[in-house]
Amino acid sequence: MTIAKEFRDQSLEELELLLSDSKADFFKMKNRAKLEKPDKPHIFGLKKKEIAVLKTVIREKQGRRT
Repeated sequence: MTIAKEFRDQSLEELELLLSDSKADFFKMKNRAKLEKPDKPHIFGLKKKEIAVLKTVIREKQGRRT
């Protein structure tokens, strides 16, 4: 998992690309979990946290609070 400090060094375009990739990975993980039991279920929480941090950093760079 990457912390917000490392995300802040990247450009807005890179962050938006990372966000879309993270969302796609999370979607795939959730769908795969419906078919078979996940080996590492704690990864779901880490991925959700990563998505939240990415959204926060993007919002900070855009200069909006809401």
